[in-house]
Amino acid sequence: MSTDQAESLEIELIRNALAAIADEMAYTIVRSARSTMIKDCMDYSASLCTAKGELIAQAVNIPVMMCSTPDALLPTIRKLGPTLVPGDCIILSDPYEGGSHLPDIFMFTPIFWEGRLIGFSSTCAHHADVGGMVPGSGSSDATEIFQEGLRIPIVKLYEAGKPNAALYELILRNVRFPAMLEGDLEAQRAACLIGERELQRLVARYGV
Repeated sequence: MSTDQAESLEIELIRNALAAIADEMAYTIVRSARSTMIKDCMDYSASLCTAKGELIAQAVNIPVMMCSTPDALLPTIRKLGPTLVPGDCIILSDPYEGGSHLPDIFMFTPIFWEGRLIGFSSTCAHHADVGGMVPGSGSSDATEIFQEGLRIPIVKLYEAGKPNAALYELILRNVRFPAMLEGDLEAQRAACLIGERELQRLVARYGV
């Protein structure tokens, strides 16, 4: 086998490995989530991104969420990039800060290798309710965003592996089905941790 053939083979192996990681993240969400919006409607996504916020692998889920992921991650990097450490977990839903509509909550976990930020695992899920004037947070009568539900800015839900208890309490007090939302958020985080673990295993084998 020539050097070019060996390099092409390695590239193809890595490409498929990245796609498999994203798929495993997606399976983790659907197996772990509590709401029918995610488990039955399959309204969620999972992906891997570079340290610069570029999308490099995605599961076979809702394509529009994939298009939105870099737009949500880039402002996250600008806002929190220098403060990120292993164990962090960032969430976001505010459309004026990179989010989509309020029920879609993005979650990002920074991935480090030997102290260097090498990428992000990312999930986005449509949650069954995030407050607002009607159950489901989708009123056609809303005339301003404050009627649509809770706006979550770019903020750390976990810091260095520890949950932000005050933020959790604030979010869960403002939704109709707090146990369901909490379970779905933890499903997203579990998927992000799977992405982190598996990308680090891949880097250990092939290098950054």
